[in-house]
Amino acid sequence: MLKFFTVFLSLVLLSAPVLAQDLAGNSVAVVDLQALVVKSKAAQNIGEQLESERKVILKELSDKEKVLIEEEKKLVGERDTLAKEEFAKKVQAFEKDKINLQKLSIERRNMLGEASVVAERQLMEKITEVVGEIAAEKNYALVITKQNVIVGAQSLEITDEALTRLDKAVSKIKVEFKK
Repeated sequence: MLKFFTVFLSLVLLSAPVLAQDLAGNSVAVVDLQALVVKSKAAQNIGEQLESERKVILKELSDKEKVLIEEEKKLVGERDTLAKEEFAKKVQAFEKDKINLQKLSIERRNMLGEASVVAERQLMEKITEVVGEIAAEKNYALVITKQNVIVGAQSLEITDEALTRLDKAVSKIKVEFKK
């Protein structure tokens, strides 16, 4: 940990004169990227769509699981009445159905994850565009995320303006679920 801190401090001290020279006379702004990703209307819309689809998927999987449970009960009841070969075939078919349900569960989870990544990427592109517009209008030489700032004046903060503009620019992002 001490080695990391020493390297970090050295980099900061070495880069400070360069940053000061590059930013001399230019403005810097700070934006809370996490706030934009969580609080924006588009982000909330994405979350609602994902949650809605997650509920549909859970119901689908739950219904299929109930069918499997009933099949298993029926199979247990037929153990003594069926020939060994016939029972073995039914057990094998049941096991295949269980595996297929597990595969479907994984496919649906992956589908949700992929849809989320695509929608969040679209949101990030829009955030970058909005913050870029603010930077161009106000002649900011640099916009950094609040998460990367240790100390800074509140006057550098542009998050509220970015959120307002982002909400005006985009309130919904269609989440594409590829089944």
